[in-house]
Amino acid sequence: MKAMILAAGLGTRLRPHTLHTPKVLFPIGGKTLLARILERLVRAGCRAVMINTHHLADAIEAELSGLELPIAVATRHEPRILGTGGALKNAADFWGSQPLLVINGDIETDLDLAALYRHHLDNPCHVTMAVHDCAPYNNVLVDSASMITGFLATGDNPGPGESLLAYTGIQVVDPAVARMIPPGEKTGIISVYRRGLKAGWPIRAYRLEGLRWHDIGTPEGYRRAVMEHLAPRAFAGPKGRAEPGPFDCRPLAGDGSDRRWFRITSGRASVVVADHGIRPRSGPVEADAFVAIGKHLKSKQVPVPGIILYDRFSGLVFVEDLGDRHLQQAAAACDRRELRAIYRKVTAIWARMAVRGAEGFDPGWTWQTTHYDRTVILENECHYFRDRFLRQYLKMKIGGSELEKDFSALASMVEETGLPGFVHRDFQSRNIMLTARGPMLIDFQGARLGPVQYDLASLLIDPYTGTEPELRQELLGHGMDCLARYLVFDRRKFLQGYGLCAVCRNLQILGAFSFLSLVKGKTFFKRYIRPAAAGLLDNLRQIDAACTLPALWETACRAAELVKSEPSVSN
Repeated sequence: MKAMILAAGLGTRLRPHTLHTPKVLFPIGGKTLLARILERLVRAGCRAVMINTHHLADAIEAELSGLELPIAVATRHEPRILGTGGALKNAADFWGSQPLLVINGDIETDLDLAALYRHHLDNPCHVTMAVHDCAPYNNVLVDSASMITGFLATGDNPGPGESLLAYTGIQVVDPAVARMIPPGEKTGIISVYRRGLKAGWPIRAYRLEGLRWHDIGTPEGYRRAVMEHLAPRAFAGPKGRAEPGPFDCRPLAGDGSDRRWFRITSGRASVVVADHGIRPRSGPVEADAFVAIGKHLKSKQVPVPGIILYDRFSGLVFVEDLGDRHLQQAAAACDRRELRAIYRKVTAIWARMAVRGAEGFDPGWTWQTTHYDRTVILENECHYFRDRFLRQYLKMKIGGSELEKDFSALASMVEETGLPGFVHRDFQSRNIMLTARGPMLIDFQGARLGPVQYDLASLLIDPYTGTEPELRQELLGHGMDCLARYLVFDRRKFLQGYGLCAVCRNLQILGAFSFLSLVKGKTFFKRYIRPAAAGLLDNLRQIDAACTLPALWETACRAAELVKSEPSVSN
């Protein structure tokens, strides 16, 4: 048996990732798809393989040079893409007098290749196409005798006695087919088969049920293939043996980030998968930070979910499932005593994280900036507030240099009063999960070094919960008491820094809620803009901003009036 792997495609559905990596070299579980296909061909008894190449051909050649295979593998470069039919014609000399097994290079499946080839030999015909039921790919007409009668356009319906099935991208082709393909031209194989059917060719369907099959030519298809491959390892037993399926995968509601979340269950066990997206060509990415910082916090006994698996190329991270209940939900449902107890636990966790998290923290783990510093305050807090909230959301005309002077002064004061440590950067109620083991923290991938007061301010001024002033003051004192278990600090200076960080965080919140509502279309966040705008005035009042930051104070007052005049958004 000889085989041909079709690997010349541009991978347009996977751009920009295929601009640097051909899709046949996308890894699944640490091994490229091309290597997996070749290994399966070896197991099926194949003795020689031809691979057509075009896009990033050198990368495919480099991959092949590193593989040790017991069969002959050759490549045939196409200066211009010839299509499946043209590629087969171009390899006619390799083909010989025996049927050729042809596999699309972007298919991941457990189809028995040897069984397909034997079926073709036992049932002589021009072509045997492996098909299965897989909407929305179903477009191959198959009659009751498992013969293919046509190929439909999307939306067409089968006739009486016919089934509509999907072509798997795997087929066995008789040498007679080559004579129907014009040489040197770009030719789609389906057009050849349509002409063949009119000429009376027998084209057989090899029906399959329960087939594991993934078209990795799209980000969604690639994600599913990697997830299915890694899921058994995520549920590995105490001896490290991978547990077999079946697995159930369901999407979870997202939040402000572009990541996607899934819960995979197997029996009574479950894990959560964070999909950060396929990896860019180079540089640090969010998933790297998520894994490195998560493992670091875990080593410091900060309660975070365990990292189970990380597939670097796909960006999939399998983590411990913490359930669905977070602090915002508890704040709406618990009585004051219970809520106070929860917050005191969370505040104690903050203190440990702020100090222990900074010990041994490698700034190289971060993917945005290494520190929460002046640049971050100006660009990601102050200017974010100005551009997204004032200009874009409220459509205020902001000019002059006075507001910029206040932004600069605010950044300087934070630098002067900040107590150095670990900063989670988004330490708020929706990122604090409540479990049987107590509160646990998520979404720590944006962490860095900076003023520890920032996270405490994030927790206490959180507009999602609207913490009562009395409880806020109690927790501020409790937070300082907890922090004092780990280090000695000036409480007066700490409180100054806390007030300033609260203002910075408030600016960031308003910028983020505006951006998410208007640009990302996540209107859920719009309902929190009014309390956040009112909170900004309160936080500015606490630091006497009317005197110290007069332009910012005046701007915030104008903004709060504009927000109050908007129609309220229902919860």
